[in-house]
Formats: sequence, structure tokens, C-alpha cells
Amino acid sequence: MNLELERFIERCRRIDFRNRNELLEGIKSGEIILSSLKSNSDLPCRHFLDIYEHREKHLRRFQTQHSERLRKDVLEMINEMSQTPDERVELWIFTRQPNIIFSVFENTNRRKILGCLKAVDKRLTSEDEWNELWGKPKTVV
Repeated sequence: MNLELERFIERCRRIDFRNRNELLEGIKSGEIILSSLKSNSDLPCRHFLDIYEHREKHLRRFQTQHSERLRKDVLEMINEMSQTPDERVELWIFTRQPNIIFSVFENTNRRKILGCLKAVDKRLTSEDEWNELWGKPKTVV
């Protein structure tokens, strides 16, 4: 394991965030792997806030266990990012076979985990499983 990843894992152990235990246990067992080196971003939290506030509204249209869990992941991240809107973000992407992606957002100044989104990669998911995960969206009137 590279030193940068080891330091990241140590930071994760010191703070509570959604999906933390599953992520750390999966990394330890080798079931979850870093799929791309962290991405340094010149983008501040406010950029991601704009995107994920819109996604959270979209997620309200669905009423499945999967959509609710993902919505809670997004809400936690929005809350954390709103506290430091001008600070920069790094993104760590981890995967678990066959189709799970963990996107971990970290504040570059304070080295704090802002959120961990656990999502299913549609490209690696059968249509039946995808429909089961999401169900039918609510009609908006």
C-alpha cells in the first residue's frame, strides 16, 4: 500500500462519516480497491455543493432503500461542504466488484473527509438490478 493511501486511511479512522466502516473494512480485506489516484481539484466546495444540491433534489423522486441511502450520503456531504465553501476538494475513488463505487471527498486544507458516496455503477449493472435499485420515480406535479 502506498504511503499516501496509508495516510488517507489514518485520517478516515479519526472521523466518523457515512460508509466509513464498510470502506475501511473493505480496503483492509482487499475487497475494496483504490481505482484511481486521488484527484487534486482546483475547485472549491461551493462547486460541488451546486452539483450535489441538484442531485439531492433529484434523489427525492425515488423511494427505494438504495435511493434513500444515497440521498443521506449526499445530504451529509452537502452539510460538511457548506461549512467551508471556499476550500478545495480532493476526490478518492474506490471500487468493489462487481459494481460498487465509493467516492470520498476530502477537504485539502483541513484534511477532513467531507463525505463518502456509495453508488452503483450503471454500466456494470443489469437492467433488472438497476430497476430494482431505483424503482419508478414519483411523478412531480
